[in-house]
Amino acid sequence: MPEIVAINGAKPGTDWLFAEDDEVVAPDRPAVFSLSRWLEAGGRGDAGLLRGVRLDPADDPALLTGRLDGVAMVALHFPDLNEGRPYSQARFLRAELGFGGEIRARGAVLADQLLFMARCGFDVFELAPGVDRQVALSALSAFDIAYQPALAAGNGDTLYNRLRAGRGA
Repeated sequence: MPEIVAINGAKPGTDWLFAEDDEVVAPDRPAVFSLSRWLEAGGRGDAGLLRGVRLDPADDPALLTGRLDGVAMVALHFPDLNEGRPYSQARFLRAELGFGGEIRARGAVLADQLLFMARCGFDVFELAPGVDRQVALSALSAFDIAYQPALAAGNGDTLYNRLRAGRGA
């Protein structure tokens, strides 16, 4: 079981099953399905059931437009350190689709990425094997100011806005 870090009040206590496309899932089991399986099933969750959707980097999150009812969590996969598309997917889910549920980073998730992931809308992180939880938590607060606004809390507190208001860096 990977080490999990949550921020912004996210409560990742659910024991999610990350289902394969051909896997039979008990109706009452909290489960995460691939985008293709979610869409084949009609793109709707059943009332009262915990359901999630898994996006791979090549998946288009716009396909979830109007299909996030009943989705408690979207898991975005980082297959390796060179992959950046899940950052854009997270931002799209939050900013364009207004998704308020859990956005979870999975795969090659290292401590030095967490602050940037959080700024894009991620709130739960499954750390890669060998990543120390305390180091990851420290990385989230390594910088208290940014050059650009973000989706994370405090997004208006950028270097530009501080200098413009005469507060300095």
